[in-house]
Formats: sequence, structure tokens, C-alpha cells
Amino acid sequence: MVPICALAVAFVFMFPCYSFAKATPYGSFDVFAPTAKLKGWHDVLYGTGDQAKKLDGTYAFVSGLGSYIQSQDFSSTTYNNYWAPYSNRSAFPPDGATILGVSLIAVVRAQVTKPFTLSIVYGRDWDGDSWSMYMLTSSMFYATTTDQVYSYNITADLIAEGAITAWNATMLKSTSSDEWFYVQLMSWADTPGHILYVDYVGLSYIWSYPSGGGGGDGEPGIFTTPDVIGLMGMTGFIGMIGVPAASIWFFRRDGGSKIYFGVMALVAFTVCLGFFLASINGG
Repeated sequence: MVPICALAVAFVFMFPCYSFAKATPYGSFDVFAPTAKLKGWHDVLYGTGDQAKKLDGTYAFVSGLGSYIQSQDFSSTTYNNYWAPYSNRSAFPPDGATILGVSLIAVVRAQVTKPFTLSIVYGRDWDGDSWSMYMLTSSMFYATTTDQVYSYNITADLIAEGAITAWNATMLKSTSSDEWFYVQLMSWADTPGHILYVDYVGLSYIWSYPSGGGGGDGEPGIFTTPDVIGLMGMTGFIGMIGVPAASIWFFRRDGGSKIYFGVMALVAFTVCLGFFLASINGG
């Protein structure tokens, strides 16, 4: 019994070394359909353009040729639990994060098949006096009678145009006053009776921590699981020390079969030795 207790104590003391250390975050994080704070629209038949700034099942009704909805400033932490994963709506990147991909997206359906495009309009104040503006537009999309996500990957396009050198978290979180952009959905059908139901117009992007990681206050951390090989090795090592000491302590006491507990101590020591040798060979 005592050898077993010694092993149990060994587990208690070394388990925190493995399970409760906060590690450097790794991997990529997908921000899907973040809620827009600012918006604009033209020729929305019913409701307002507000209904296309958040993915929530509430639609803006867009009709004729040249009708559009615009959204910008994708930094709101409010979102609806509609179209999982919900929490990704506000999984914003920390400053210094690496942006792996950026797409314009829209969630749209129509009364009948109807064409539309997605555009990004980007502006930058270079020196407080001179502005540059760029506009990139997708090829034609055709909304059907089922809600779908339509996507236009622009990761490399603004870079190729010379508008930016790289995407960054500051830009995507709209925290810079020197540059801005908005996303536009425009109807290309001159059919007033045939409506586009627009639930969302905005962004989807993927980011990762820079090399060296993050994990500071307010940033997500990753908890590690125990290293099985290391756990076995440490268990065996501590057991090889603890079992003989516990056995000597027991033999000095009265009562019980010393032969029985001697055999048990030998078995426990052999198991611990096996763990230790297995960890060496397995590492």
C-alpha cells in the first residue's frame, strides 16, 4: 500500500508541471463575417442598409441596376448566433499578427437568378495632404433562390496594385485614421421586381501570430497536454527512489506479512524501472 501511495504523491507533484502552463499560441484563426459599424446604401427597397452589416438572417432588399450596399469599419464585437461558428465574428487579430488571406464576402439570395458584384474601395492619406484611392471589382456573381456565401479573394490584389505592401491587423480592425476601405455589393440587373435579399456584406480573413507568438494578457492561450513519455520517465525515476524508502519504513513497523509487502515492493520497483527504461528508449 505504501509504495502505491508514494507513486500517487509523485503524480500529484509533477502533474502541474505539464498541464497548467500557458503555451505560446499557434495556428491560424478565421474571422468570418465581422459586424460592420459604418455603412451606406442606395436604392434599398425595404428596410435599410443596416440589415446587411450583420449576419443575422435579417435582409436588406436591393432591386434595380446600380443599387448598392456598402459596409466598413469591421471592429464591432456585437454579433448574432447565426451561421456557426459564431465566436469567429470578433476573433480580431492582435497588432503585429500575420494576415494570411483576405476575402470580400456576401450572404445573398434572390427571387430569381440575379447578377451582382463585390468591390473594395481603398483610400490612403500618404502625407496628410495627398490621397490615393483604388477600387477592385469581382467578376459577376449570380445569386440563386438559396442563401449562399459569395467570396472574392483580394489577398494579393491590393498589393499587386501598389496600394499596400501587406495586409495588417491595424487596417482590418479600422484603427488607423490614415487609411480606410469599404466593401460594396452592387446589383447589375435592371429588373425592379426581382429582388436581391442581402443578409451580409463584408469580410472574411485568416490570421496567425507572428513568429515568437503572442499569449499576452487578453490574447488566447493554448494549454498543453502531458508528455506521456516524459510522464512515464519521471514516474519511474521517482518511484525507483520512493519505493525502497517506503519499503524500509514499512519493515520497521509491526504487524502484517512482511513477505507479502516485500514482494509488492519488489513488483512496484520493477514497474517503475520498466517505466524509466521505456521512457529512455521511447525518447
